[in-house]
This record gives sequence, structure tokens and C-alpha cells, in this order.
Amino acid sequence: MNAAVRQAGFTLIEILVAMGILLMGMTGIFAVFAASLALQKEATERFDVSMQLSAVMAQVQGDLAASLDGKSAGDATRLSGQRFPVPDNPNYSYRVWLEPIPDDPSGRGWFCRIEIIAKSRGDERVYDMGYRPIIPEPDNDARIRKLLGQ
Repeated sequence: MNAAVRQAGFTLIEILVAMGILLMGMTGIFAVFAASLALQKEATERFDVSMQLSAVMAQVQGDLAASLDGKSAGDATRLSGQRFPVPDNPNYSYRVWLEPIPDDPSGRGWFCRIEIIAKSRGDERVYDMGYRPIIPEPDNDARIRKLLGQ
């Protein structure tokens, strides 16, 4: 009668196989989770960099206008390749390269390539923002003084 009674349940081999399958699935889930955290960090940093671009563009335009007032184009190109801090944000700096726009009738147009450098935990990441046209506004006070002969 003992041989006819079969006990219900799982064998040790079945439990080990099920745990192995579960372990492989959990490993895959953790790998996807770690990758998504890294991508989220990078996306946040890219967003922060793009938010700094307007301040950088305003700063470059002001610096370019100041260096061009009454001077030659060569004075403006001295800004090229230098590193400057982003206003009001110590974690970011930028580099700029300036090239005059060819055939610009006003002679004030520039192509400006901007790289924003983000610092975090000792690392620096460089984000190339590409070329952007800049036509700095002339200094109206200087123009008025020149017109008035002062």
C-alpha cells in the first residue's frame, strides 16, 4: 500500500531549475534598470546644458559686440578657443570659435561654434552645440557720440 501512495510536491531538481530561470530573468531586469538610470542621467545633463545655451549665447554676443566696437575682425577672433565660465553657474563653462560670415554686407555677422563643458564629480563632458549665427548689435551710444562728433 505504501508504493501506491504518491506524495505531492516538487523535487529538488525542479526547484533548482525554476530558481535558475528566475535568476536569469532578474539579472536581465537589473541590467535594463542600470542602463535606464545611466540614460536618465545623461538626458538630464543634456537638458541642463541646453538650458545654459541661451545664457552662453547672450554672453558671447555681448563679448563679441564689445570686442568689435571700433576694432577690426581680428580682435574678435581672439575669443576663439578660450574657455569662459557660464554666468551664474559654476558647474558649466564654454569654449567658443568664431568665423566671419562670408559675404556679409554689414561685416558684423559671425558663425559661432559653441562647446559647453559640464563638470560633475571630477569628470568633464563636452557638448558641441554646433554653429550658430550671431550678429551683435552695435553700441548705440558710441554711434551717437560719433555722429555728434564727441
